Amino acid sequence: MKNAIGVLSLLVVFAFGGCTKFLEFEGDNATPRLVINGVMYPDSSIQVTLTNSVGYLSTDGIEPQTSGVLSLYDEAGNLLEVLQHTGFGVYRGATTATVGSRYRLVAEHPGFDPVEASDVVPVPVPILSWDTATVEIDNPFETSTGREYRFTFADPPGEKNYYMLEVIQAEEFFINYIFNPNTGEFVPDTVWLDVPFFYPVGMNTTDQVIASENDSFLGETLTFGDQFFFSDNLFEGSTREFVVRVSEPFPGARYILRLSTLSEAYYRYRVTARRFLNTNGDPFAEPVLVFSNVEGGLGVFGGVSSSSVE
Repeated sequence: MKNAIGVLSLLVVFAFGGCTKFLEFEGDNATPRLVINGVMYPDSSIQVTLTNSVGYLSTDGIEPQTSGVLSLYDEAGNLLEVLQHTGFGVYRGATTATVGSRYRLVAEHPGFDPVEASDVVPVPVPILSWDTATVEIDNPFETSTGREYRFTFADPPGEKNYYMLEVIQAEEFFINYIFNPNTGEFVPDTVWLDVPFFYPVGMNTTDQVIASENDSFLGETLTFGDQFFFSDNLFEGSTREFVVRVSEPFPGARYILRLSTLSEAYYRYRVTARRFLNTNGDPFAEPVLVFSNVEGGLGVFGGVSSSSVE
């Protein structure tokens, strides 16, 4: 039986969370491999991080690999460019990723076998309609006034599609209370941030499509999370409404409902990485092998496109 012995935790660009890597058992130690982590977004330059894997028994550490040669090719095999190292193992190119295009990345570094990965930048699926309502949230975890988001989109027919759903809170200012010695009262003062602060907020839903592919609670009827991953297995080619609820909005914050279309490789990576993190340390859980589309190495080189409403 194969045993997973190497674990690697890295940060993925995009506010898309961490990644965890296994090396299959290869004796007392596992051969170090190159690890690629990068996500392609439409109309943005391609950027990846290059590190190394380590075996469970190894005393070596995970380090940024700064002397790599990362070559980017188009689907026809034409060399587009060699990505430039910008520091700390991060390599960036000048090529702007295009929706519907496939790219192949080859990474070479002294002391490691070369690795490669390819993926496509998916076509975004637009949100057709949306609405909000104030609702009462009452479950074992929360009792409060919250907000309900209803939205519809049409799943493209004749192909497998993979999605990620988020509600993003954008805070642009906060209220600071200043003591007025003349009146003996605290006076509110609005302090504007130089750069808005964005982060996903917690959601819950009873939608069975989402429940079927995410960890659910309360008898498989209520699903919680700040990111929901799901495929079109149960509604392929049709227009469908989804409903999610969030806690009471923060005063002054903007909220963005974001529907992201993921390539199959990136979807599989994110789902298996989340399952590994959710079961890590549980002696009764089934072992989870994190998906990788990097040939000869580890990590992921994926594609994401998004549509959103505010």
